[in-house]
Amino acid sequence: MEVLSEELCHAWAQGYTETGRHALVATYEAFAPITLSLVQQQLKHRAVRRHAGLAPLPSLVYLLTSLSWHNTLTHQNPSLTSALLAGGDPTLHVLTPADPARTAAALTFALRKLDRCTLVVAGKHTTVHHPLETLDEELRHGIAIWPHLSHPGPEEPDLILASAEDLLLGLPDRHPDGSLAKGNGGAPIRSWWETGPWTSMSVRKC
Repeated sequence: MEVLSEELCHAWAQGYTETGRHALVATYEAFAPITLSLVQQQLKHRAVRRHAGLAPLPSLVYLLTSLSWHNTLTHQNPSLTSALLAGGDPTLHVLTPADPARTAAALTFALRKLDRCTLVVAGKHTTVHHPLETLDEELRHGIAIWPHLSHPGPEEPDLILASAEDLLLGLPDRHPDGSLAKGNGGAPIRSWWETGPWTSMSVRKC
């Protein structure tokens, strides 16, 4: 079902999961905060159910697209994620896949779990595809070392870069004096790496 009403989409999904069936709400990241109070109420409702010993329900899963840094000024609002994380609910999970294959895996993983609230934050225009050998580790532990962007060997790296989704996979170009180069929002990691004094680097994907 598709309708331009986040409250109605949430109500549909909430009612659907209450019957034991799986549901997914797909919306723009900037519009999702409209449902904050509804999601918080649902988390409390499910906590009461668990305390009463009732059977777990399918998870409430949100797919948040059109990310802040991919959108216009008026459509930049990641506050649903930040507000829910601030609440500290142990059943909340936030997944930030870096490419289309990881987005599909994250959604499959989220829909198979019970009694969770999972936010999958993924842009609609990601064209980069990364090797998949660390995908299982990313899903199990929430973080993995990407060998294709890291120096091999057992020794500790001089520099660790951590990234969520595609935000930090590129770094700004700078002039020799350290100032930002105008008109260039990001340079490939390898180009930036060559300008540094580092002898080894590890990229940790969160």
